[in-house]
Amino acid sequence: VVFGQHDLAQRAPFPRIDLTLCRNVLIYFTPELQRRALHLFAFALRDRGCLVLGKAETVGPLSDSFALTDPVLKIYERIGDRVLIPPARISSSPLTVSRREHNAPISLDVVRSAQQETISRTRSGGEAPEGLLVRFPMGVVVVDRRYDIQFINTAARRLFGIHTTAVGQDFIHLVQNASLLPLRTAIDLAFRGESPSGIYPVATAETVMGEARHLEVTCYPERLEGLDGHPDAVMIVVVDASERVQERTSLEQTVRRAQADAEEMRSRIDRLTVTNAHLLSSNEQLANANAELLSGNEELLVANEEIQAATEEVETLNEELQATNEELETLNEELQATVEELNTTNDDLQARSLEMQELAVTLEAQRQVSEAERTRLSVVLGSIEDAVLVVDRLGQTVLANEAYERMFGSTESDPRFEKEQGHPLSPEAAPRQRAGRGETFSEELSYLGSDGTRHWIEANGTPIRSEGGEERGVVVIRDITDRSLRRLQDQFLAVASHELRTPLTALQGALQLLERQLRPLPDGERLRRHAGQAMRQVHRLTTHINELMDVARLQSGQLTLKRERLDLAPLIERAVETARLIDPTKTVNLTAPAEQVWTEADPGRVEQVLLNLIGNAFVHAPSSERIDIRLTAGEEDAEIQVQDYGEGIQPQQKESIFSRFSSLDRLDRGRSGLGLGLFIAREIVTAHGGTIDVASTPGEGTTFTVCLPLAPAPGAD
Repeated sequence: VVFGQHDLAQRAPFPRIDLTLCRNVLIYFTPELQRRALHLFAFALRDRGCLVLGKAETVGPLSDSFALTDPVLKIYERIGDRVLIPPARISSSPLTVSRREHNAPISLDVVRSAQQETISRTRSGGEAPEGLLVRFPMGVVVVDRRYDIQFINTAARRLFGIHTTAVGQDFIHLVQNASLLPLRTAIDLAFRGESPSGIYPVATAETVMGEARHLEVTCYPERLEGLDGHPDAVMIVVVDASERVQERTSLEQTVRRAQADAEEMRSRIDRLTVTNAHLLSSNEQLANANAELLSGNEELLVANEEIQAATEEVETLNEELQATNEELETLNEELQATVEELNTTNDDLQARSLEMQELAVTLEAQRQVSEAERTRLSVVLGSIEDAVLVVDRLGQTVLANEAYERMFGSTESDPRFEKEQGHPLSPEAAPRQRAGRGETFSEELSYLGSDGTRHWIEANGTPIRSEGGEERGVVVIRDITDRSLRRLQDQFLAVASHELRTPLTALQGALQLLERQLRPLPDGERLRRHAGQAMRQVHRLTTHINELMDVARLQSGQLTLKRERLDLAPLIERAVETARLIDPTKTVNLTAPAEQVWTEADPGRVEQVLLNLIGNAFVHAPSSERIDIRLTAGEEDAEIQVQDYGEGIQPQQKESIFSRFSSLDRLDRGRSGLGLGLFIAREIVTAHGGTIDVASTPGEGTTFTVCLPLAPAPGAD
């Protein structure tokens, strides 16, 4: 938004403006000033720019440049060709008055001579006196004994700052920016017959240049029946006397400077005192400089902390790059698996195509066989789960099985197929037409079913030749919707997890930096609380994203384990301490044997499983007074039990509790979760060669049991 002052009567506006609001302003202007203002608006507004006026205002003087778009709100649009910029100011009066000397007062003869010139111009066929006085170069105001304005010209409006209709209003109240006492005194003296009343400099505020402007006012008693018929009026003539006042002010300043020089000569004896004051001031400046240096040192410390934070962010980015490399390797292996699956499917389809070719040859050779043989052949085709279509060279249906009719509803026309990227398939490229042309092909397509559901298919075409030499085309179509959706789901999980980690890492770094910068602030404690809440939510999102990435790795077989021989008791103690920090209100008891229990496992992954089980107990058993964790060693396995005493799990829920995206939260909308924790826990335990099971009785609690293979103690191999 650009702010600037614009004098509608004198200056050019900004160009290419989108909107001009000018409500209830033009009604106070003279017709000439109204036309100039509308001309300025037409010049300043861009094509189709909007102009908003008041209810009593109109664009009549310049209707060719504006079109009314909203009669109620008085909104206009600029139309037509681009108008030229209007003249720099309103045309001045043809009357001329000779320039006075700076110190000469306004004489009645000067005004009367101007009036006589006005009358002579009127008698000679010129403009009317009122019109000429409006453009009189000196300000002229006529007031009656109640100070009501009977006449005012443009120069007086500009000098006194009056921008309303003015005529009939109190002149003293309208002149708010002038010194009213001398002005009113001059008018009263003129009414008492003491005229001319003299010269009265009146100070006004010049808003454009920011400087004071002085007016020279002279009052004359008049009987002006020729103007409006009111006797006993006063004619106020005003001119700008700022130059004389400035000259007088300059002389006064010169005198004051001379007096100051004399005073300086007399004050030399006080120079020592002044010098001492300078020394004290210099000492204060040195103290201030020292304070600035201390402040600069603090800023350097803050900058150092920021550099450290940036270093941490770089390290985080390196970790993200490593994670990205792992994800790319996962995607590469997924693609290889997909290629192998496609090769297998292709071999299967080729085998089925050979079978279909043999069936088609048999059908062609046995066209004249009995109805029983034809029925037997139809039963064979009906037993094939894939859709089979045999067409002639024109693409017309020769034979189709029941699977084809169930899939597409008709054997004579096919749905509108689309390529894998979503592009529509042209009719010439449809499987039916390609098979009729004798092409051999294999491609994946999709189409919308009659219920609006999108299906994905794999179409394979092979040409055949009957014993009579007639060419046929066989199309075998397989529904691969489930396989495509699973592949898209896995790709989405991998890509979404990676894309979400990047902004979360930047957000976590920014929150850490914010917590450091809030420490020295007076209100820093409350703000740090809010920042801490945000950091906890970031950790929560990071946990969900890590779960999604673990699921992607598990689906692609890329879950890596860093196995090492470890004692389970200290590992479980660390997990319990971490759980107590997460929720200090919960009581977690650990029971472990005195002897060491060794296993060969990834400590981070095992701790992840334990924290997931304890966290589930916190969330799904809030009424449990305690949570018991027991570690025992059997003959071949180490057994870890996590038991709570909450509501328990329903029998129908136990079957799917370890599945992906299966969560008890669906029955309790007040809790949140992705339903991946137990799925990931089971896959981690299975990757270690162990098992995980759950036992629960509704109303008595739930017990999760994890079994891991035992390993010999170090040095016992």
